Amino acid sequence: MNAPQRLLASFGLRAAIQPLFTVEARPEETWARYADGSVAVAETDSSADADAGWEIFIGTPRLTPELLRAAAKLARVHVFTEAKVPVWVAEGYVAIQAHAPGPVIVDVGQAVPVFDALEKQRLGQGPRLQVPFKQGETRVLRY
Repeated sequence: MNAPQRLLASFGLRAAIQPLFTVEARPEETWARYADGSVAVAETDSSADADAGWEIFIGTPRLTPELLRAAAKLARVHVFTEAKVPVWVAEGYVAIQAHAPGPVIVDVGQAVPVFDALEKQRLGQGPRLQVPFKQGETRVLRY
């Protein structure tokens, strides 16, 4: 997997970081670097080993939504939205809290009806639908 372009922007703490340790990584395995050029985030494909698979080294003190989303995709975990919002998922329910007003594209991964679980109102049809939010609103969806 190639490093996602969105990880090339600086992230993490605003203060200067003096890494206590780093890893050796080839350029194609490196997702992000510290200001001093050492590796901050890297991936390694160990899938040739039957007991291994993808490994991700994360040396940063703060995990960004972009980094977590990229790691989830590498692990083949379903990502419910690309929006920068908190998401909680369990047993056919998705709770999302919006920090700003506007629509959030939600991907439930299936062609099924999606409902507002609290209002008992149908919002649309999966797998992807646009859900409107007010600033600070939390919505619980059922699919």
